[in-house]
Amino acid sequence: MTILGNLTVMLFASSSQWVAQNKTLLNQRNAASASAGQFQDEVERMRAEAKNEKAALDARVAKLDQDIKNQTALTEGLERQLSDEKQKVLVAESTSRQAIVDAKLRQADNDRMIGVVKERDGQIQNLVLSNKKEREDRLNAEIAMKSAVIRAQAMEERLRDAVMEIAKQKNQASGTTTTSAKSNGPNPPAENVEGLVSDADKSGLVEITIGSDAGLKEGNTMEAYRIAAVPSQSQYLGMIRIKKVFPNKAVAEPVGRMAAPLQRGDHVASRLGS
Repeated sequence: MTILGNLTVMLFASSSQWVAQNKTLLNQRNAASASAGQFQDEVERMRAEAKNEKAALDARVAKLDQDIKNQTALTEGLERQLSDEKQKVLVAESTSRQAIVDAKLRQADNDRMIGVVKERDGQIQNLVLSNKKEREDRLNAEIAMKSAVIRAQAMEERLRDAVMEIAKQKNQASGTTTTSAKSNGPNPPAENVEGLVSDADKSGLVEITIGSDAGLKEGNTMEAYRIAAVPSQSQYLGMIRIKKVFPNKAVAEPVGRMAAPLQRGDHVASRLGS
């Protein structure tokens, strides 16, 4: 075979091969185009799904964010409440500690007051016993004093009776009475009254402890006498005449010469003897 023939054969063979290859490529391209369309559809579908998933995810994220915000707000509120409760607990603890301190102080004060009360009770008991003894002593003294007063009154009555009797005897032995004596004679008050000399001056005027309330009037006379502890030393002093009368006292002057100057404590009576 010639070269040309060989070339022709070669060209024919190459052309057939190229046609076959081109057909194969065309088939591959058509298959690729179909695959590309399917791929594009799949991509679009996947994009749509991804978009939907993204939207759902965004919604979940937004919900989670809101939940987180709500939870954060709730947590902050609880933390504030916890802080407030802690502050209340601290205040309560401080108050409790102060209350304990106050209670201890009050207990100490109570203990001290109990001690003071016990001491005072003891003092009161001692005072009661002392007062009881003083009352008993005073009662005994009053009894003794009353007994002494009764004895003294009885003795004074005996002395008065003796002095009056002496004065009566002196008056009976005095003899006749002159006209001057009659003018200065006794003028006793209607009632039988007795008193004491409360004051006396150098002029002879005396103040006595009874007055108009006892029935005295100006011009009345009273008998004056002195009672001594020793009956024999008691004496009749003389007569006095009332010059000025007051409700509970009177001023008098001596009638004639007195046996002795009148002095405070001397006795006066409207009458001597019975």
